[in-house]
Amino acid sequence: MRSRSVAVAIVLALVCLGAAVACWFRASAYRRDAEWYLLRGNAAAREYAQTFDSAVAEQQLEAFEQRREALEWAHVWQRGQMLLVLAAVASAVASYLLHLFARLWRELSDTIDDPVVEAQLRAQR
Repeated sequence: MRSRSVAVAIVLALVCLGAAVACWFRASAYRRDAEWYLLRGNAAAREYAQTFDSAVAEQQLEAFEQRREALEWAHVWQRGQMLLVLAAVASAVASYLLHLFARLWRELSDTIDDPVVEAQLRAQR
């Protein structure tokens, strides 16, 4: 029979891994957006080099500002991903340790229920 704490730790590890994958997808989307803003800003820079129009320069600065914001959000999601992976690993290790404790507890309780061991314990008293 399995321990409930082991099952909870395994479920927690799986939930953390699922959430880490979701964070990876969100960070990836923000990185793609940031790449697009970079390309848009570079295109505005090439156009500005040809026309010297200040409106194009403003578009370039706005694109780079949006890129910075997208990268900041990508980093936030990446930090969440790393923390969730760490939590999943810690939960997996905890589930293994809890499994070992449950196995040890079963073996100790089987030993105490053994009539030979009970007789030896009574003789020592």
